Amino acid sequence: ATKLSVRTHCGGARISPGCAVQPRELLVDHNAVSRKLTSKLLQMFGCAIDVAVDRIGAAVNKMKFKKYDLVLM
Repeated sequence: ATKLSVRTHCGGARISPGCAVQPRELLVDHNAVSRKLTSKLLQMFGCAIDVAVDRIGAAVNKMKFKKYDLVLM
């Protein structure tokens, strides 16, 4: 079982999943509010986030140059 710990810094919570390597996520969304909320949530889990704004072509292009652990659309 993976142990999660929560610690606070700069007034916000940060959840430490105990990963040896920081997960890299690609977020593809046209809605600015949704992008911001999802980015903040992923940052709380210690993820590195790249964003593509509502274009499948932009997402595919980013995936050609970087490896992602998760792509959220």
